[in-house]
Amino acid sequence: MAGVNGSTVKFIRSASKKLHLNNYSDGEKVFKNLKIITQLSFRCLKNFAVVILNVQSIVDLEKTVIGGGISIQPKLMKEINHQYYALRKSFPLMNSSLEPIEIVPCQFHGEANYNLYYCK
Repeated sequence: MAGVNGSTVKFIRSASKKLHLNNYSDGEKVFKNLKIITQLSFRCLKNFAVVILNVQSIVDLEKTVIGGGISIQPKLMKEINHQYYALRKSFPLMNSSLEPIEIVPCQFHGEANYNLYYCK
């Protein structure tokens, strides 16, 4: 459920509606129009952090690498990290039993899928 709520596509669609954009899938336009991270994006980024922490509780992660357009936005990456650490603090057992992980943007950012499938 957190993966659905933490979807970047859902965020872009919701932000496009709030910004009254005609194209509900133009992430670049959304990020250009966002001067500050809104309450909507905080919720989405918190859901990203929930997904990361849930996966970490099952799989022994050392690092999470995020791709796509969101990975180009330093403020959003910083907020995902902030939300991750805030969640850890709110669950003392997880905080004490799981080592913190590094959350970083992937090397190819918005071209991650392209490079994965088309570069050999």
